Amino acid sequence: VAMVGLFADWRDIAISLPLRYTTVLGLAVQIADVLRQRRWSVFNALRKPEVTVCNFMHLDPQAQRGPFKQLVDGQWSGGDQITTAGANALKRSKELSWSNQALRFDFIQEHQSSWWISCKAEYKSYPPLWMRRWIRAIEDGIVDLVVRPTALVHRPFPDDLR
Repeated sequence: VAMVGLFADWRDIAISLPLRYTTVLGLAVQIADVLRQRRWSVFNALRKPEVTVCNFMHLDPQAQRGPFKQLVDGQWSGGDQITTAGANALKRSKELSWSNQALRFDFIQEHQSSWWISCKAEYKSYPPLWMRRWIRAIEDGIVDLVVRPTALVHRPFPDDLR
């Protein structure tokens, strides 16, 4: 019997972003320090519906693993589904069922030099105006990290996003 998988562990981290002086570079260094120094707590799955999840899926550095190919989340996460209606319906078990969270970000490395960002958000908590602001903030943050690393993280949005 053999098992093939790209296994990962979930951790809770806390990042402080003081409003007046947090820079883009400072944020990147703070996240790197938290991860490098392992200043995290064990992930609490019972709190998953109420926390923001950021999932980083990088390519396997050893690209060739025989006939096996790395798949992104969306290609396997659905799995087999059990019917809940009709004569074949199963009764609810005593185990907790899968639950979404209100806000989730996936940062996915598609190729050696390209990444994409996926966001899943609950409409009631994160309406379209919030999403447009978030998209603008991500765009600004990526440009700032490359071109203006000392730019402040917290800046006013342009008039069209107020």
